Amino acid sequence: MIQKLSEGITACRKNQKLLKTESNQLFDKADKLSDEAEAKHSWTHLIEGNALRTKGKQKCKAAEAAKMCIEQMEKKLKLLKYSLNKVLSIVSYQFGRFFYSIPLQIF
Repeated sequence: MIQKLSEGITACRKNQKLLKTESNQLFDKADKLSDEAEAKHSWTHLIEGNALRTKGKQKCKAAEAAKMCIEQMEKKLKLLKYSLNKVLSIVSYQFGRFFYSIPLQIF
């Protein structure tokens, strides 16, 4: 369970990083197209730039969703580790009590 959560966190981080780079690339292309639109007085470049900005915003939203997913998984992982440590401490305490209750026989 812990391993699956850790793998899920790494996968979400990779996905988030990919989405951020893609959105930055889209914004850069949109800026270049808007500069060309101003220079050439072309509506097609302006429309293409706006479309790329919209796609970039969608990628940014997806990156934010991945960030939220990472935070939730990290909280679950932290809680799981905490509860596992509590269970192990209780079990080791009970095992220690059981072990010391057995009379030692010296041969």
